[in-house]
Amino acid sequence: MFKRRLIAFLLLVGAGLLVNLARLAHLQLVRGSEHAQRVEERMIRQRLLDTHRGDIVDRRGRILATDRACFALRVEYRVLLLDQVRRRCAALRIQGYSAPAAVRQVEEDLAPTGEAALLARWIRRYGRRHELSEADARRRLTEQATWTLNRAAELTERSREEIDSAADAIIARTQAIRTAVGSLVAEQTRSHVVLDGLDEQDAVNLRGDVEQMTGASVVASTERWYPYQSIACHVIGRTGRVNDRILREDPHGDDPLLSYLPTEDVGVSGVEKLCEATLRGVRGSQALRRGEEVTRRSPTGGATVELTLDIDLQQRLTDLLAGQAHHGAAVVLHVPTGEVLALVSTPTYDLNRYGRDVVFTEAVNTDKANLPLLNRAVARSYPPGSTVKPITALAGLSEGVITPSTAFPCLGKGDRRRPRCWSPVGHGSITLSDAIMHSCNSYFAHTADRLGYERLIGWMAGFGAGKPVGADLPGEAGGLAPDAAWVLKHDRRPIYPGDARAVAIGQGLLEATPIQIANATATIARDGQFLPPLLVSGNRDRQVPRDLPVRPEHLALVREGMYRVINDPASQTGYGHAARTGPVLCGKTGTAQTGRAGQYMAWFTGFAPRAHPQIAVAFVLEDTPEGGSSCIPMAEQTIAWCLELGYIEE
Repeated sequence: MFKRRLIAFLLLVGAGLLVNLARLAHLQLVRGSEHAQRVEERMIRQRLLDTHRGDIVDRRGRILATDRACFALRVEYRVLLLDQVRRRCAALRIQGYSAPAAVRQVEEDLAPTGEAALLARWIRRYGRRHELSEADARRRLTEQATWTLNRAAELTERSREEIDSAADAIIARTQAIRTAVGSLVAEQTRSHVVLDGLDEQDAVNLRGDVEQMTGASVVASTERWYPYQSIACHVIGRTGRVNDRILREDPHGDDPLLSYLPTEDVGVSGVEKLCEATLRGVRGSQALRRGEEVTRRSPTGGATVELTLDIDLQQRLTDLLAGQAHHGAAVVLHVPTGEVLALVSTPTYDLNRYGRDVVFTEAVNTDKANLPLLNRAVARSYPPGSTVKPITALAGLSEGVITPSTAFPCLGKGDRRRPRCWSPVGHGSITLSDAIMHSCNSYFAHTADRLGYERLIGWMAGFGAGKPVGADLPGEAGGLAPDAAWVLKHDRRPIYPGDARAVAIGQGLLEATPIQIANATATIARDGQFLPPLLVSGNRDRQVPRDLPVRPEHLALVREGMYRVINDPASQTGYGHAARTGPVLCGKTGTAQTGRAGQYMAWFTGFAPRAHPQIAVAFVLEDTPEGGSSCIPMAEQTIAWCLELGYIEE
């Protein structure tokens, strides 16, 4: 009996051994290579390779924006967080909190993001390693964090405010990501750039002390650099750190080579924003086994974006406008192609300081009186004043309500009928060419009465008013050219007869941007062909020309009136302000009311040369006591520069 049980037991054990041996053989012989591959894969470390942003250049290839080598100071997240806790506790102490109560309050605030626990673990580990109580460990680490950031500011001659601002932004962004994800995120365990754009001397200074600085390191980096500083700042635009919305909406969020990282910059204004997809490169990747490269995918740098701007002309015009007593804008277009040669707005700001110099950035952001961030050339609309009278004339001629010989009476300021003419004594019985030359309000008010509001505003819209003209710039305003339905909805009133009269002379319900006025003038100079302005050379296929229903003889008559504004000794608005020493300039002044006594929007728009127009310009000065005639010398100087630079062939 016992022998049978022993045999059964041995058979059972043997069967188990056979099963295990079979399993072992299967693992070693059949699946051995698979397991070896898994082990091998675990030994391979993936590393992302940085790319670089593409350059922005002008029409002659001069660099307007580029990435350049520099150094950066990176500091561990927990160091930044601990110093922020110190600063927040100090603020609470000022409010009357005791030291322990302040710490408790801040830790309660940090609890939802798991960062109170993150700091607590660090402090406990440090305390055990150095045989310190938790309170002493916290105190020492806080002192080290504060000394690290103070020393960094001292060695780089940066302000603590700049470092604190960068740290606070990093922490806020990381906490937002942590809240969205719901668990510890990599950003909470990494180091972050708190000072960028450091030069070689800064790096040398920091490296002398970096071993004593807690959680700090100096690394090679790149920064966005703008060689012309404030010139064309509104056009070029700027970059800024990726925000939470961009991270959430990133269509490449699952692609490690294409997705945005929280520490990356993105275009936030101007061409930097408009051409983000072109300028942005593609990261590479590298697989390492025991420090040796296994595979590599090289990064692809961003492409170069070429603008139609001439930075030389842009700089000259910026200096010219900056020398005026009032803010303003200027636009220069190449008539045959619609290319934007210059697009100026004053005041300007330094692209290299904005976002890096905390004090400078705050001053720019809070300057509500001057609004230096505003691109007045495309993003602000103004009453265009008499610059639209040539359009009113073309509307009247094309609709058949006036002829070249139609005469209307002008009684000047004594006329009871509004809008009154600016002339004290009036112009008497006046025809169209003289009305353009003298900028007679009465003539165009009579024309508006015959046209009616809807037809007149339709012609203004046909020349580009009321919608973005297509300058390919973020923030481009459309101006205002509302139809009767819009006025009824928004102003809750019908159209009155005075509305058409006001629009006819560039007041009332009509508003336009400088680039819209420049393009309308280019359309007149181009024999009635509307062509959207071109700023990015690569977007030429987006330009769709549109022929307006205007007759050549009507265009010739209007252009003749614009010629007489500058060149006829009888002109009351332009002749006395012009030097007439260069290519023949034709144009129209405008003086728009602002509702403030003694302050006007001074306009001038024109084209040159007369026979074969190559250049169209528009100028506006804000809140000036002078009229549009004051802009004529600037226009003449611009035409002279265009001749010098080869944009006009006489």
